[in-house]
Amino acid sequence: MSTRTLAHGLWPVMLNAFHEDGSIDWPGVDALTDWYIERGSAGLFACCGSSEMFHLDDVERLALVRRVVSRAGGSVPVVATGTFGGPIEDQAGFVRQMADMGVDAVVVIVCLMAESGEDEEVLKQNMERLLALTDPVPLGLYECPTPYHRKLSPELFGHLGATGRFLYHKDTVCDIDLLQLKIDAVRNTPLGVYNAHFETGLAGLRYGAAGISPVAGNVFPELFAWLCSEYDDQPEAAEEVQRMMTSLAPVVNNKYLVTCKRYLQRIGLPITTRCRSTDARLTAFDEGLIDGLQTSVERFGVALGISRTVPA
Repeated sequence: MSTRTLAHGLWPVMLNAFHEDGSIDWPGVDALTDWYIERGSAGLFACCGSSEMFHLDDVERLALVRRVVSRAGGSVPVVATGTFGGPIEDQAGFVRQMADMGVDAVVVIVCLMAESGEDEEVLKQNMERLLALTDPVPLGLYECPTPYHRKLSPELFGHLGATGRFLYHKDTVCDIDLLQLKIDAVRNTPLGVYNAHFETGLAGLRYGAAGISPVAGNVFPELFAWLCSEYDDQPEAAEEVQRMMTSLAPVVNNKYLVTCKRYLQRIGLPITTRCRSTDARLTAFDEGLIDGLQTSVERFGVALGISRTVPA
């Protein structure tokens, strides 16, 4: 079994940057990459749901990941999705292409490894086939809710962890009891559990999660980075930060992608609010919510001594 593990801490699910015509804005991607790293991210998850991966073609997926890896320059590890459906052999081929982009692990979308009506034994067989076809590429797991939400049982999760091939898992059970079962299942393996449910972020860290990988990492990554590093030494402050982040969940989730991009515009990132996966538009009410969001994040950043400087 491999003894390699990935860095503990915040792993944001990266946004993508688009020009108004819908083409990828490469300087915007660079600015996002710099911002996540400057705000304390331990690693980056590129080409994920928040990157609108299902609205990119294969050429764009590879180019996006190559750009992020190049921009990060080894300062933090990068993982990226490499399975998008179809025969296992085809998915394995793209996993190898994605590995060639220099990522630290290629992430497998769990729900695309078996049909929704197929049982977990079929999923297990397909995963083992993928492992054989991609050996020795380091892998990750992503319980992506699209096109359907498939959650791994603790038993299969432990089995996959024991192979030594999996290093990263973005967990979406959104239930602390189930999360704990999965953490227990892989405690003695290289597989790190990164909780997507930021409302249980602190509880997961205290139980042994390797980190947090939430959508709100696209708004206040510095607070998650602080939580991951200080939750044990400053328990009372950690509780307060967790309460604040939980209270802001509805704002972050409201028109999620557009809200995040608008927030980043407000704090100085040179990106548009253009998305490919949604045509949602912000109303005056939405802008007011973002006002409150910005004020809350800035207040907690000051209280914790965290800089709000935007990278040049």
